[in-house]
Amino acid sequence: MARCYEVKAGNVYPRITLKEPGCIHLGEDRRGCKLTIVPIPPEAEIRQEEDKKFMTSVPYGTDAAVVVVRDHSGYRGSWELKGDNVRILAKGHIGQGSAGRVGGGPEYLLVLRPGDTFVIERSGRLYGKPARYRVRYERGVLSICDADREDETKELGGIWSTIK
Repeated sequence: MARCYEVKAGNVYPRITLKEPGCIHLGEDRRGCKLTIVPIPPEAEIRQEEDKKFMTSVPYGTDAAVVVVRDHSGYRGSWELKGDNVRILAKGHIGQGSAGRVGGGPEYLLVLRPGDTFVIERSGRLYGKPARYRVRYERGVLSICDADREDETKELGGIWSTIK
C-alpha cells in the first residue's frame, strides 16, 4: 500500500482530506478556477476523526507515496511546482479574490517514488514565510524544508575546508 500525504501551507500531513464521500477535491468550483474531483479507489484505507474523513493509504505499490499539494501562493501571488520525476495524476486551480484575479494557483495529486524531490516556488506577499519549499520522499517519509535556507547551509558547510 502506498502512503498518502497532504502538503499544505508549508506543512506535511500523513493523510489526504476527503470532501465528498469517496472523493478528493482539487481546486474550487467558481469563476476563474477549476474544480477537479478524483474518486478514491475502493481498497483505500479511510480514517474518520469527528466529522472529517481522511485517506491514509492506497493500493498503488509498496514504496510509492500519493501526495496532494494544496495552494501555496502568497497573498496576491501564485506558485509553481518544479520537479523532474514527479508524476501528476490530476490538477485543479484555486483562486484568491473575485474570480481569482488577486492570486491563486494549482493544486495537484501526485505520485512520488523514493528519491523524488520537487520544489514549490512561491510569489506574492509571503509575510516572512519561505519563497521556496523543497519536498522530498525518502525511506518512506515525506519531508519539507525551506529550500533557500537548506542551500545556504550546504554552501556554508564548505567554509571549514578553507581554514588552514
